[in-house]
Amino acid sequence: MNMPLSRPDWQRDCLLASIKELVAYYQVSPSACLALQISRNYRLLLTQDDRVSIKTLWQSYARGWWDVYCRHRNLKQRTAFSFS
Repeated sequence: MNMPLSRPDWQRDCLLASIKELVAYYQVSPSACLALQISRNYRLLLTQDDRVSIKTLWQSYARGWWDVYCRHRNLKQRTAFSFS
């Protein structure tokens, strides 16, 4: 018998696996593109869980990777990051 997948579980699991792979690539060859994609994936995770503590954690990771992206691009203004 096939069990239906819970909607957020498989999407969250795919995003987490993607982040893990991207971070591994970033460690081998750091780039702004990878940092931006990691940040975006963490932002996508915000839609996958209603727990405030988890959202806060993913939000902080997204902001951290956004800062890494800005450093790569030599962007002075890092306040452009918004969750709206």
